[in-house]
This record gives sequence, C-alpha cells and structure tokens, in this order.
Amino acid sequence: QEGRLPEGKHFDKDDLDRYWAENLQFETYIKPNEEFLKVLGEFSAAGFKMILFSNSTRRYVMKCCDVLKLRPFFSDDRIFAVDDVLPACKPEVAAFNKVLDSVGSTAAKAVMFEDSIKNCRAAKAMGMGTVLIDEGLAGGEALLLEDTADASDPAVD
Repeated sequence: QEGRLPEGKHFDKDDLDRYWAENLQFETYIKPNEEFLKVLGEFSAAGFKMILFSNSTRRYVMKCCDVLKLRPFFSDDRIFAVDDVLPACKPEVAAFNKVLDSVGSTAAKAVMFEDSIKNCRAAKAMGMGTVLIDEGLAGGEALLLEDTADASDPAVD
C-alpha cells in the first residue's frame, strides 16, 4: 500500500537522520552569508551569550552550522536541536524553557532571531525580544502553515 513500509520492515529515525546528515549535498542548497557572519562576530566580540536552537535534528543542525560557517560562534553546548528538547519543540514554551534553563538565562534576558512568525509569537508571549528574519520566501511550506514572515506583526520587535 502506498506510503507504507514493506511487511517486516521498520522505520529507524536514527538511520534517516544519519542518511540526511551524511548524504545531503548541503553546499548545493545553503551558502554562508558574509554579512551575517560579520554581525555574529560583532555580537561575540561584545560579549553576548549566543545560542542556536533549531527544530531539526542534531546531526543535521551541526552539518548546516559547518556549511554556513557558524561553528566559531556557537560551542557545541550552545547549539540546541529538537533532540535536546523532545518531546517538546518550537514554538512550545517547554522547549524554549529547556534551552533557557540549560544556559542559565530567562526569557526576559533573551532576544530571539527567528524566521518563523509562529515562533516569534511564542517567544514574545514568553517575554523575549524578537527579530524576524525574512528570507523572502512568501510561498511554499510557510504559506501552507500560515507562517509567512510579517514584520508588521506585533510579535516582532
């Protein structure tokens, strides 16, 4: 039957995670942004405590960080993936709190840079400052999920 595994087979999320991280040609789809890297360098030099939090799996996130040249700005203990916050994930309060607790911070002391308006709304409701990253993707999945970037949204600082 369409969409089902063959009889006797099972789905192993770790196998799929490993396959994506090891076989996806990340460099074809994502490129470092030199302007963004410069800003991260300025934030780092100013002493800001920076963390990275993604709803993707750790292997995938780490590979993206390598390709995007983000690793110099985020030590491994400052990179959070969905694996670290399960069973919650963004935009759930429990996910944000787990990350904030892990780094000894609070929502009131945090500013989140985010490409999802839904995640900005959740962060703002918790008391975080928010900066919406508009990637210029007005359609696709974001449109289907009613999650298109809108800088005029009250959740965006």
